[in-house]
Amino acid sequence: MEKEKAQLQAELKQVQKEYDRARGQSRVGLGQLKLIQNKIALQEKLMGTASRELKILKDDIYLSNLEIYRLKGQLDTLKKQYANTVVYAYKNRSSYDFVNFIFSSTSFNDAVKRIAYLKSYRNYRATQMKTIAETQQLIVLRQQQQEKRATQQDEALKNQLVQKDELEVQRKDKDRVVGELRLQEKDLKAKLEQKKKLDQSLQSSITALIRRKMAEEKKADDARKAAERKAQQERIAAEKKAEDERIAAINKARKEAENSGATPPPVTPDVKEAPKTSPPAVAATKPAEKEIKAPESYLEVNAKDIALGSNFTANKGRLPWPVDNCYILIDFGNYKVEGLNISGKNPGLVLATPSAGSPVKAVFDGEVYAIMQAEGYYNVVISHGRYSTVYNYLSSANISKGATVKTGQVIGKTSADDNGTGGQLSFYILIEDKEVNPKLWLRPR
Repeated sequence: MEKEKAQLQAELKQVQKEYDRARGQSRVGLGQLKLIQNKIALQEKLMGTASRELKILKDDIYLSNLEIYRLKGQLDTLKKQYANTVVYAYKNRSSYDFVNFIFSSTSFNDAVKRIAYLKSYRNYRATQMKTIAETQQLIVLRQQQQEKRATQQDEALKNQLVQKDELEVQRKDKDRVVGELRLQEKDLKAKLEQKKKLDQSLQSSITALIRRKMAEEKKADDARKAAERKAQQERIAAEKKAEDERIAAINKARKEAENSGATPPPVTPDVKEAPKTSPPAVAATKPAEKEIKAPESYLEVNAKDIALGSNFTANKGRLPWPVDNCYILIDFGNYKVEGLNISGKNPGLVLATPSAGSPVKAVFDGEVYAIMQAEGYYNVVISHGRYSTVYNYLSSANISKGATVKTGQVIGKTSADDNGTGGQLSFYILIEDKEVNPKLWLRPR
């Protein structure tokens, strides 16, 4: 729990740093709202951790009180038992009584047993004293632990109150940001609508590219299968022709021999005289052609694509983020801006960076399939077999179509956001022509 709390505090510190930078901007933007929402989410998690810590401390104090109560009861019992042994020893303190107890034995063995009994009784009293002392020490230790736990509980309660106050401040700050954004709502909606149209246009272009690639792969695969079938048919026809000629030659030699009265040549076991009324039967020399099973995807017909696609799948949840020090501005799928009448559907993730011009990196080995330009932005599509990664809204691209890229290789830079104070990147992942949630593929932050 301490580790979790330290991690949450570190994340909160980082978000606070980004928020302080965003708050210093002349104009409030969606990025500022997203950062304050992230802060509130982290603060609530931290409060949850503080509440669990407080509950554990309370439970521990309660159990320690029960333990102290049990130990005190055990100590009272030990003291009472020890007092009884002291009283008995006092009443029988005369050395004559002990000697008389031993010499009154009926036999030597009985005397030995009585001596052993007296020794064990003395050891029992010593053990009682030791147990009483240990129990007293244990009670003192438990009481010291109780004091420590009580101090920790007080600190946890104070921390919880601080967290609540901080959360209340952040919620008020969020309301302030939402209020300022409402004044810009019309402008924000117009910009988002413009971006949405550009997204849809890019999406259509990328989907068309991917489908064209699938069609090309299918065409190549169909041509390969057709060539294989044609080659097999030609081979079977050639074999059949050769066999027909051989049988015809044997039959001709037999007839000539019969007409001349000579002994006809022997017929080999695998050759029979062809019927006169029908074409000769051709013995099958090879097994029939097996049906070729179509692959699941036409993008997997070559070994290179298969290997690359398999590796991409194996790295699900472990891919690096395309930009460092970023946060998610707009999540995958349907979204709605809190407090505003703004919503939409995002095909991937819109990532925000502290500044424009941040390096954008390939998340996996692949081949640059396309580089498109629209509205002054560069948009890069990298193929990974069945999979494709898309990097939209780059201010520049320093790779070319057909180039091979490696994981972590810089392919371009982020463009400026709407306020012109930070950077942005739209990143998404396709399985063939279907978008999937990139967060499921990227490693946890």
